[in-house]
Amino acid sequence: DEAHPLRYLIRDRDSEDRARQAILDAGFVPGRKHPDTFTLSTEKRVGEFLANALPRWQREWEVKFTERMGQFMELCDTIEPEICIHHDGTDWLSMEIDFREAGGQSRLSHLEVHDLLRKEFSHRRMANGRIALLPSRAMQEFQELLKDCQVQQDGERIRLHRRYAGYLGEALKTNDWRIDGASTWSPPATLHPYEPLALDTALGRQLRPYQSEGVSWLHYLAENGLHGILADEMGLGKTVQTLALLAARPEPGLPVLVVAPASVLPVWQSELARFFPAWAVRLVESDAQPAQFAGEGVWLASYTQMRRNRESLEAAEFGYAILDEAQNIKNPGTKVAQTAWALRARHRLALTGTPLENRHLDLWSIFRFLMPGCWGSARASRAMPAITRRSFHRGSAGSCRRSCSAAPRRRCWRNCPRRPSPSWCARSRRRRSASIPNWSKAGRANWARTCKPRSGRAP
Repeated sequence: DEAHPLRYLIRDRDSEDRARQAILDAGFVPGRKHPDTFTLSTEKRVGEFLANALPRWQREWEVKFTERMGQFMELCDTIEPEICIHHDGTDWLSMEIDFREAGGQSRLSHLEVHDLLRKEFSHRRMANGRIALLPSRAMQEFQELLKDCQVQQDGERIRLHRRYAGYLGEALKTNDWRIDGASTWSPPATLHPYEPLALDTALGRQLRPYQSEGVSWLHYLAENGLHGILADEMGLGKTVQTLALLAARPEPGLPVLVVAPASVLPVWQSELARFFPAWAVRLVESDAQPAQFAGEGVWLASYTQMRRNRESLEAAEFGYAILDEAQNIKNPGTKVAQTAWALRARHRLALTGTPLENRHLDLWSIFRFLMPGCWGSARASRAMPAITRRSFHRGSAGSCRRSCSAAPRRRCWRNCPRRPSPSWCARSRRRRSASIPNWSKAGRANWARTCKPRSGRAP
């Protein structure tokens, strides 16, 4: 530094490389004679840069304009959607979107916005001589979200079911879009934080540390109105973790429905009788009536009985709907899967050590039960990049404490394994914590036995 002989400035090569890559990603091309000088050609690319990349650069860097560029930017108006949302007390939200600049100098109609997105343009020259810049990438993501949420459109008013409110709120928060002051509904500012849960029950005191962590994660989801997959490997105690959740966070006045293969139901009966003998536990049998499911208690049903009693189960409301061995609904074309999707419950939970067996639809069908619309349509799920069982254990038990949003962003889920991350918890023995038993080594006993072959058999 010429002003301070004892101070030296060192270039941050890594930051420079990242900045250079960001410039290239924005469509700039390095000059032939001067590689450190970048140019951007065509009006379409310039408009896309000004509407999408430049605002992000201004948040992260100090951006300076030449005098000529500064004069040009004074003619540009950034169009942002202003959203008015109403909740009339039913299960539906109604939404109106107005596309205009914050100062009100430029406004785009819905038809003009649709036309720009269809042509993949990010700017429009207005009649008053100004240039309207539309953040097209964010708007495309928002359109995908509305499509996945199966909205109903009436003119310029949009209606969507309240179960998709989390997706809507996350999109608004991520893009920092304005909510009209006349709105009667607004997304929650924050979620309930994840906190280790104190389990002061006979069952809770017997849980291993990783199981207590799993129960805390399940409690965290329930507190925030979310639903998830407990995908621990076989033998790690998914059943006891679920029972601990039911004891720690009951839904007063509502029953619990547990659906499992017929061979697994005795395990649930045994564990319930062992830890909670006072609970009313009943089996769903053929010709069940909706009135039977009124009041508290735990109902156990096989997947066959669930399918046979579809009408009665659809008419009931449960506090929890739990699918054990949830891979049984992996085929979306079956009546079993469609019955599971139709269940009404405040909280939904899928238990499976193999959430993904053969294809993307396995996971899509489970998430269709948990959070309808989360993964879009079944056809869209076929276009996902490869996802494997290994992806679920990348992060292991630490995934329980991940910062969870009510709905991950839609199109930005380009890395498919990230999609379920806020709503799944998977621990494996290979990448286990110290509290997860390793049955392949610890606690194994070996016996040597000498066996003589029977007469007539080769030794």
